[in-house]
Amino acid sequence: MRQSLYHSALGQDVMYEVAQVPEGGDAQTEAVVAMMSRYATEDATSAEIRRDAQALMSERVAGDEPVDAVFRWVKRHLAFVKDEQTAIPFQSMAGPGSVVVETLIRPRDMSVLIGGSPQGDCDDFSMYTAALLINLGIPASFVTVAADPGSDDYSHIYVAAYPGGRRVAMDTSHGANPGWETTKGKRVREWPVGGGGLMGGGVGALAILAIGAWLLCRW
Repeated sequence: MRQSLYHSALGQDVMYEVAQVPEGGDAQTEAVVAMMSRYATEDATSAEIRRDAQALMSERVAGDEPVDAVFRWVKRHLAFVKDEQTAIPFQSMAGPGSVVVETLIRPRDMSVLIGGSPQGDCDDFSMYTAALLINLGIPASFVTVAADPGSDDYSHIYVAAYPGGRRVAMDTSHGANPGWETTKGKRVREWPVGGGGLMGGGVGALAILAIGAWLLCRW
């Protein structure tokens, strides 16, 4: 069920929904990535993402490819903030014994935040990046990496774009340029965006995933 509250870090009222995911491991990763894929695919055709895609293409530097323009746009407009901060207003709503392990800000809602407080962690950067790429007709996948030396669980996520069939890493939250990706991963998996999903539910500006202990972008 969608609800509303004032989020002090974002500086505005937000709609949110609560969803439960499996407790830890690959099943939890699959459920979260499925929701991310649904959000990125649905929002790729929204008016907000269309507007941003047109704006970034109009600012494209001569000689740059669309993937370069997307990367530069996301890096310029979004601030990296860990989920420990964005989840604070929702923790008490997760339910007895539950833990908010992830907050997902939809791409179209991230677009609305631009000009105010657009922020999120690597999953939010990735969804927004993927939505822009898909709007521009560029296939994309999410890439999950077990980047924490002390764990085999996936701990980071970014996007791989496929312009003209070639692969370009788009780590807009951690990378300095298109093509960069971490070499720390003990396990790596790609998830085509729009390849189907496990999670249902309504639409909300923030999806609060409760139960478990999986946190992206802790390395």
